[in-house]
Amino acid sequence: MLEILHVSTSRLVLLVGMSLILGGCEQVVDVRLPEHEPRLVLFAYLNTQGAIPKFTVGHSAGFIADDVPESIPTADLVLSQNGTSLGEINYADDLNSPAEYEAAFSLDIPPNEMLRIEVSEADYPTITAEQTVPQDVWIQEVNYTGEDADPENGEIRESFDITIPDDGNVTNYYSIQVLTLDTITGDYNQKKATSPNTFLQRGIKKELLFNDAAFNGNEYTVRVLADVRHTDLPEHRILVFRLNSISEERYRYARTFRQYKESQGNPFAEPVTIFTNIQGGYGVFSLEKRHEFIFGL
Repeated sequence: MLEILHVSTSRLVLLVGMSLILGGCEQVVDVRLPEHEPRLVLFAYLNTQGAIPKFTVGHSAGFIADDVPESIPTADLVLSQNGTSLGEINYADDLNSPAEYEAAFSLDIPPNEMLRIEVSEADYPTITAEQTVPQDVWIQEVNYTGEDADPENGEIRESFDITIPDDGNVTNYYSIQVLTLDTITGDYNQKKATSPNTFLQRGIKKELLFNDAAFNGNEYTVRVLADVRHTDLPEHRILVFRLNSISEERYRYARTFRQYKESQGNPFAEPVTIFTNIQGGYGVFSLEKRHEFIFGL
């Protein structure tokens, strides 16, 4: 994840090359870039329904840095609710996941509560972020509708209609994930999801993002195409649809991150600034509610 701050130099090379061509061989081009002051970077996607919080902490890199920034094992993290720390958060270098910090507690926080994260480290300015716990969500039903062509590449995918009720009192933001669950090990395997519904946009990690602008306050059915053959799954593996209620900040971060990745290698693409809700640094701090629908049960 830290690679988002490691910016490609292809556009810089193009600009310098054009300056040399237009200015002639005797033209001297002096490109001056401001010195980069490294900042802390935090990534945290916290499920507030009984899950243990995990965090990734690193630092930013300059525009023409050659290396991907490393994680930082010496940071102090404090997650608080109403000014009270929720417990210890420790560095855990033995985790078999991208997260380097793990809390010694789980979260079970109702909607509309505010949580605050503070990250400090001796060599960097302290960073902070706040998030309100989003509304509860649930999937009402999922129906298999046969096969359809993937709108991105034309490949044949299984098609499902997912019906969700929406709270009309607030603007809601959602993500949908398609996974298979190993009932023996408890491990999830996420599958690529696409949709013919144009308001569903690809986000990060094969998810689909959308808000309720088109159906605010109403029950709505979205169509999802999944890279899976549910009838071919072994007996110990089941198909799961996960609906996440996310914040506007998490939605904006995921959208701009994908736009940034898609612009890489294209010197004529418009510059993309990745959204962040981290004060004094970069990254994203997100709280989520989720509901999992086990298909076929």
